[in-house]
Amino acid sequence: MFKPFLQITVCDKEQGRLNKLNAAPLLCFKCILLVSSRERGKTWLPLVKLTEMVFYLLYPEYNVDLEHLCKMCHRRLAILMKISRCEGNVGAVRDVLEQDDTCHECLIEGSPQDRVSHFFLRSLLCPFGSAFNTIAKAESMLFLCRFEALNWEERREILEHGLSDSKELLKCRISRRFQEVLRTLVKVLTAVLESWSQIIESKEFCVSVPFEHALSLVSSRRVILRAGEAFIREHHLPLFLAGMFHDVCEQSAVHFKQSSKFRILHQDERMAELRTSLKDAFQALQGSLAVGGTLKASDVDSQATYFPPCMSTLYSTLKKEKRLPHDERFIFSLFLKEIGLSLSEAIQFWSRFYIEPPGKKATCSHTWQANTSRLTYSVRHMYGQEGSRIDYTAHRCVQVQDSQLCPFTTDSFQALPGAQQVEDIEDIAQLCENKQFLAACKLHMLRKGEDLASEMILNAEPFDAHDGDSSREPLVGIHKPSQFYLYIRKITGQA
Repeated sequence: MFKPFLQITVCDKEQGRLNKLNAAPLLCFKCILLVSSRERGKTWLPLVKLTEMVFYLLYPEYNVDLEHLCKMCHRRLAILMKISRCEGNVGAVRDVLEQDDTCHECLIEGSPQDRVSHFFLRSLLCPFGSAFNTIAKAESMLFLCRFEALNWEERREILEHGLSDSKELLKCRISRRFQEVLRTLVKVLTAVLESWSQIIESKEFCVSVPFEHALSLVSSRRVILRAGEAFIREHHLPLFLAGMFHDVCEQSAVHFKQSSKFRILHQDERMAELRTSLKDAFQALQGSLAVGGTLKASDVDSQATYFPPCMSTLYSTLKKEKRLPHDERFIFSLFLKEIGLSLSEAIQFWSRFYIEPPGKKATCSHTWQANTSRLTYSVRHMYGQEGSRIDYTAHRCVQVQDSQLCPFTTDSFQALPGAQQVEDIEDIAQLCENKQFLAACKLHMLRKGEDLASEMILNAEPFDAHDGDSSREPLVGIHKPSQFYLYIRKITGQA
């Protein structure tokens, strides 16, 4: 009989007796996890390698040692944090997974370690919005990378399991939103499996889904929209399924937190201790990309030396015209936010410019004196304090390029400060012609005469991260202007 709760059996190390903890919540299937101390080196969790990739829809049923559980969760968190730095670049994720230190049992697809570490990490970090959102996005990228590596027969196997598990979940008492996500998943998986021969032979396949269940494809304009429906074709499946995977994780967490038994799990001393250690580890790992302190409004000008060309150009325009157009202000604001400018400092920073008259070429006529509330609201909104309260992150390089703000997408890079002193101007021009804009930017920063990036490794696009120097470890691949800034600061000893 299916039961929509999680039962955890824990072993009291001191008294040597079992205490059952009915911790709640999520999905169906009773899952018994023995959380105990090691018994003379015995590991409760069987080290069984499975080849089946999973959607993590239903709880597993294994015995696990507490010490081993802690190690698995921390290891998975560390790997997911590396994946999160790749900012959606599948190639960079593959680079992370190929590194020696990521060869760990908690990533063996479909293994007990893989399932248990995923569910516990998800369940224990769900109260912390930033941490949960980060690991959920990283897990979806891991899913995408795994799925794309499978052949069609392997894909069919996991899709069949995903369909079966989704149908079982729909038998449980879950929210309407969760049901909608699962019904869409069931619809697509059913259509895929029914059209399998056609997909394999001719790659022809199409199914419509509510557009809100394919937002990543819709926002990048990769799918046709009609009457609120997005049309998913064969080549859209990996990205679409990764998006559905993320939505399932998100809705599972919402369902979990609303359960009356949610607090029981989090009030258990052992789980509370693990939760705290995971939260601290997340903050520490997140801090490895941080400047090391908050950025003051008064320090932005001196820090502009380390800005990549796109942000340097925006800042120069702001200083000259005292204004930026809406989209450019949004991009530059989030860049400053991600490199350490707090909300209060951001308000102070923007007020310094908007209190002055706009320049001759400024397209915005708002002033701080006349539009204080509106401009303050705009800044607070970007920091997740107003409106939909989304905690926006800074833009990726590809998004800056799409906005025509990357100087390397046009000939304007030749007008950049110091461009005349760059020895490899012809090489940069060739990279731009080949649309390798990120590599061109890295070469520019390496060669310009300010010696900011003299220690930077320039190998290919993205950078080669297989360097033994721990100071280079965060550079799995630079794919955001904010990452560029932080890394330049780090290698020049300013971080």
